[in-house]
Amino acid sequence: MAERRAVRIGRLTTIMEVAAELGRVYRDARHKKIDAAFASRLSGILLAMRQCLETPEFERRIAEIEVAVGKTDAAALSAFRPKVVK
Repeated sequence: MAERRAVRIGRLTTIMEVAAELGRVYRDARHKKIDAAFASRLSGILLAMRQCLETPEFERRIAEIEVAVGKTDAAALSAFRPKVVK
């Protein structure tokens, strides 16, 4: 059986980090370092992760706009403060 080299995966806590990893998966698939089917599965996971990171950001921005136009009070923004993930 061929020896597999451990792949180091960086942090995936921001949209930009997920996008960079998606780029690496694409390049690895194009250079035949990984199978296209495996790259497709990884891409699907990364796209789902991106959506999970985008949704709270959009909700926070909408809440800020609502406060700016007077539709909600500033206390409502506390629910959208980013939580630190370690």
